[in-house]
Amino acid sequence: MGGLLESIAADRMGPINQQRLAMLERLDREGRGADVRGLVEALVEPLARWTVRRPGSFYARFLAASYADPQWSSAVERTAQGAEFERWRDQLERALAGLPIRVRRLRVDHAVSMVIAALARWEGGHGRRGLGDRALTVGLVDSTVAFLLAPSSLARATRPSPEAEAS
Repeated sequence: MGGLLESIAADRMGPINQQRLAMLERLDREGRGADVRGLVEALVEPLARWTVRRPGSFYARFLAASYADPQWSSAVERTAQGAEFERWRDQLERALAGLPIRVRRLRVDHAVSMVIAALARWEGGHGRRGLGDRALTVGLVDSTVAFLLAPSSLARATRPSPEAEAS
């Protein structure tokens, strides 16, 4: 079954990753390689174009199902998260330098999951709130940026107390 899942992911992620790479290169040319909003757009826009904006698509739901199932997840991630995705992830993690590295990585993982889950719901006809695809994706970018840039209680909780620092 892993081979079939990898084949589906490879077929669909090719154009998504090509669009993402073009967006990353444009951000770099414009001197915006660390712009969190631009980087989130490079996650959301290609996925939206090839899922919710593509009539009859089931791909966002396929990705959501693969993320929810550990067996599927590893097979799909090996293929879907190619060099373009890794470049995107690295750039976004560097852009979130104000957060501890473990918090950054967790936030990026959660952001990807949230985006895929939202797109899967919309692709399935749920949660649209009467909005068109463009308004939905702009709102998804807005909320994902806010999530990524929110202060971290975990970062504060893992800092040593003033008493511990003094000793």
